[in-house]
Amino acid sequence: LIGDLKQMDPHWLVGLSYLGYGPTLAVGVGIPIPILDEEMLRYTAVKDEEIFCPVVDYHQGYPYGNHTDLGFVSFKDLKSGKVTINGQEVVTTPQSSYPR
Repeated sequence: LIGDLKQMDPHWLVGLSYLGYGPTLAVGVGIPIPILDEEMLRYTAVKDEEIFCPVVDYHQGYPYGNHTDLGFVSFKDLKSGKVTINGQEVVTTPQSSYPR
């Protein structure tokens, strides 16, 4: 993926800062998946509660090379606004612009 930063729409380009990690850039990219037949439809019809992603501690993990596995949470849980990590409830906010 190659993009011209000067021509990008700021609606899809957001500067971020992670505590312990530093400044970074979030870029929204949409890639269409062609649905050619029913088999492809079945593979792409996945619910948020079926998609899991790792929980990463950017504060300790990245700066010190300590990539500790804190567990996995579903997209459904992330979108709910809170998840439980090591018995503690943690507030979540989307990094993506899913509603846009």
